[in-house]
Amino acid sequence: MVFFYVLLCYGITNIVVYGSIFKPFRDLLQKLRLGLLYDLFSCPICFSTWVGFILSYVLLITNNPTPVTEFFSFENVYLIVFLNGCFTSGTVWLVNVIENWLTKDKEDEDKEDEVDEE
Repeated sequence: MVFFYVLLCYGITNIVVYGSIFKPFRDLLQKLRLGLLYDLFSCPICFSTWVGFILSYVLLITNNPTPVTEFFSFENVYLIVFLNGCFTSGTVWLVNVIENWLTKDKEDEDKEDEVDEE
């Protein structure tokens, strides 16, 4: 369950923060000088926290387990939602760092190939 939760949250965050489908929306927020909203929709750590809050609440109201309720026996809904948001932010950040680390070598090779072609 936790693995799929993290994957779902990472997918949602990745699409909204980096996806070309949301680029016009992010550009509009920047053009309208809505800095806080632009920052939210451009930051994987910030956005994934809210994804965690919302998804956690949806899981709770549909009587499904959340990552926090699977490991701890908290009954306070606010605490569960908050901790799931923190968990989501941390795991999405970790997956993002690993992805950047894995693709860094490929990007470096592509840059070397461009220099060699010139």
